[in-house]
Amino acid sequence: MTEDEKKESGVVYEDPIDIPIDNDEDEEDEEDEDESMDSSEETNVETPSLDNQEDKAQGTIESNDPETSTQHFPVTTSAAEDSKKQQIETTDEEPATKKIKTEENSSNQTATATIAGSNEDNMKEKDETPKYDSGKGKKVPLHLLEKRRIGRIKAAEEFAKRLKKIGIEKVESTTLPHSGGFGPLTVINQKNYSSDYIRKDEQIFALRERKSLRSGVTNPTTTSTTQQEVSPSTSNTPDQTIQPSVASKIAPLEDNITINITSASEFTSKNDDIDFSDAASTIVIQPGSESIKIGFALDDKPLIIPNCIAIATSRFNENHQRSNQINKLQIQQPTDFDTLKENLQETFKQRMRYYKRRIQSNSYEQVSGFNSVTRGEPVPDLNENGKTSWIETPKDDTIYIGEDALRCTDTNFIHRKPFCCSGGGAIFNISDDNNYSSIEEVYGDAVRIIKYATKRLIKRRQDRRKKSELYELYTSEQIRALMEDVDEHSIFKSILIIPDTFEKTHVENMIRLLLTELNFNAVALMQESLAACYGTGTGVSTCVVNVGANKTNIACVDDGSVVENSCVTLDYGGDDITRLFAKLLLMSNFPYESWDVNNVSGWKNAEMLKKQCITFQDVDVTTQSFNFIKRVPGERTEKIEFKTFDEVMLAPLALFEPKIFTYLKQNSDSVAINKNLRKQLPISRDPFTNIPNDWESLTQDNCRENKLYSDFQDNFALINNILDNILENREVEDPSNNDQKLNLIPLDKAIIQSITNAALDVDVTKLSSFYSNILVIGGTSKIPAFDFMLTDRINIWRPRLLSLNSFANFYKSLLEKIKELETNAKNNANVITSNNDAVTPNNTKNDDEDEDDDEEGDAQAEIVPKDKLGEDNLRGQIDSMVKQELEKYMKETEAHTSSEHYLPVSVVPAPHDRDPSLMLWKGATVLAQLKLIEELYITETDWDVHGSRILQHKCLFAY
Repeated sequence: MTEDEKKESGVVYEDPIDIPIDNDEDEEDEEDEDESMDSSEETNVETPSLDNQEDKAQGTIESNDPETSTQHFPVTTSAAEDSKKQQIETTDEEPATKKIKTEENSSNQTATATIAGSNEDNMKEKDETPKYDSGKGKKVPLHLLEKRRIGRIKAAEEFAKRLKKIGIEKVESTTLPHSGGFGPLTVINQKNYSSDYIRKDEQIFALRERKSLRSGVTNPTTTSTTQQEVSPSTSNTPDQTIQPSVASKIAPLEDNITINITSASEFTSKNDDIDFSDAASTIVIQPGSESIKIGFALDDKPLIIPNCIAIATSRFNENHQRSNQINKLQIQQPTDFDTLKENLQETFKQRMRYYKRRIQSNSYEQVSGFNSVTRGEPVPDLNENGKTSWIETPKDDTIYIGEDALRCTDTNFIHRKPFCCSGGGAIFNISDDNNYSSIEEVYGDAVRIIKYATKRLIKRRQDRRKKSELYELYTSEQIRALMEDVDEHSIFKSILIIPDTFEKTHVENMIRLLLTELNFNAVALMQESLAACYGTGTGVSTCVVNVGANKTNIACVDDGSVVENSCVTLDYGGDDITRLFAKLLLMSNFPYESWDVNNVSGWKNAEMLKKQCITFQDVDVTTQSFNFIKRVPGERTEKIEFKTFDEVMLAPLALFEPKIFTYLKQNSDSVAINKNLRKQLPISRDPFTNIPNDWESLTQDNCRENKLYSDFQDNFALINNILDNILENREVEDPSNNDQKLNLIPLDKAIIQSITNAALDVDVTKLSSFYSNILVIGGTSKIPAFDFMLTDRINIWRPRLLSLNSFANFYKSLLEKIKELETNAKNNANVITSNNDAVTPNNTKNDDEDEDDDEEGDAQAEIVPKDKLGEDNLRGQIDSMVKQELEKYMKETEAHTSSEHYLPVSVVPAPHDRDPSLMLWKGATVLAQLKLIEELYITETDWDVHGSRILQHKCLFAY
């Protein structure tokens, strides 16, 4: 029967391949039927059965042919269905597959569909879901829908079997590789894949914790757990819901069961009570080598607690030996010391001649003659204003801290310093070989000092609160802070000032002590150089020079962050100037024969003399007389008259020629490290590569290797050294392998090295900004005319090539040409490689001589690799190009001799109304009052959960 005859007779065969089997659409239809059924049941309207409707709408025809007696073909006999078909076509609805409905017999009343294939004998009966007419509001029972769904699945499986038997089967074509292994993986198209992992604050637990607490916990001050009885009658009511603060999951409830519902987890409830925006409860801590500066963020000045703890000798065991330090001031120094002293005197004389200052020829004789005949004059106790009450005998093994420790004599007490007394990025003192046997003793002394300082801070605030007449000198925030009650049980936040090039293990252990041992609510970190910029209000690119007691730190700050490659730590400071000045005075017959600067009393006298005498003012360097009060425990107080000449300038001038300090240090030219403490507090290492992962500065490496820009006389050698530092990769050295040498680079040369590397790392055009803003802070920077001396020294030692205004443009063009040469060399190498790969080895060697020649050629190729030849060739091209460009540039700049073509040097001292030694502490107090500080606090919960990993998200710098 043809297709036209089938259409004319009304019989439509349905191709089984075209049968849509879409369970999702059927389920949607079933849901619609459920809704319509519910609506019909609510209205209590009786509807005729589905089979009766079908009998009315359609007729059935049976064939008399015995061969086709089992087949039923539905014939459309109703005019309503024709109108319905036309309506569907006019409404632009999706045409559904025509369902052929038949009636098997009047007893079972089920709908069947015939699956027609290429052969009529292969047709099979199966159940087919009748198309639901939404307009008639009928609902099919669920058991019938499930039966029909199973029937469709079985029919599809049977149809698949028939296709497989015929030979029509869908097979995935997989081509195996020739190697027989795994096939190649298809590359993912990156345009269709993206991720926002760790790109939002909500994805970081430490940052979203406080937000979730504030939104979920309604009353953070409630207890951690409450008891609530739940009965079966109230457990199923929809109105009662568990609050989001409930931490534990509740099991199915039974009769008369009492459960504990956590209102706020003990793990996070503590953080919600912290007010991160309150600066009145913030304590700023700056641990230094000489003293610890600590105070509230709203205070004008901090408390300065000396870094010293005195412990009675009776508390130590019998095996402890007192450190018998050699008094190097009393020993005759070698000839090298005298040579270095003569170099200092020559530098001093050149400066005096340049500024046209006259030097008397007999100045040295006058000073030496006067000091040799003068004697000390006793001072009665009634006339002595600053009398020191020394502590000679301990009482009940009391531990003395701060100023009290400095009054303890050396005969019955041992003085220990828990905080850093050496160079580098250490916070704790790990250089003491005699007084500390374990790192826990260092931690214990550090906790003692901070607890002692905190008690004094609280007492000072309570005293100021009682003095209401001073309120007019305070701001409204300070007055509000004074009105709050504080005591020893109050909990505070803290801001810790750390070195620029810090050691991670020291920082992490300090945070642990503050959070666990000292019970601070939260801790924030801030680097020294950035704190100095905050304290002075500097907002431009700045080079910070911090001249402290035991070390000098130099770092450049740009765009609110410390440039890592610019950081350098010099292993000398104000204490070295004190020792040298005392030595120079003794060489001039100073009337203090038994002077020992290693004792507490001798050191206090030396510090007093240094602050009184030394200067960089040229006018003050003459033969002049001074007097001071000598206070020694067990001896009478004396007033001594003495004279000085060039000693007052030679001692601080050694900052620019620091090799002379090596003869006055205990360990000569190496850093003192207690090996036992270093084992207990090792350096931080990468967990995967075991390589030290502390901050590593390019300037620090240059100073250790003595490769300074100021020492290059040739411009070509200078520019090559700059290119090598910037373009080549540096290897990280392990400081634990060998003894670390002292960094005794002159101060002016170290500043030039730091500024140059910072500008080359950030932007070479910022050379002018760094040189115009050299900020000098620290206690040693109080020397008169220190900024003028530093300006002159930088102008003397700065290379001319780095002083030109146009150097930035020349350097940028030079880098572009170097990149072009490298690109061309790389392209040529690729072309040569592709040509060599295109040559096929079709020629075979038949003679033994040819094979021998090939072997010799291979051996030569192994001796001189092609890559090495290419690198040497590229290096030669770069060197020749740099020479040509440098010669061209220098010829163009030789005509410019005026000073306007050079970068100006400007040393900015601390503001006149502020102490330069307090700039770091003041900068941290400014940060404590900014909104930014809320994102930097590390709570105890954060530290318990994340550990040191939290520092990667809670610091202003890359940890």
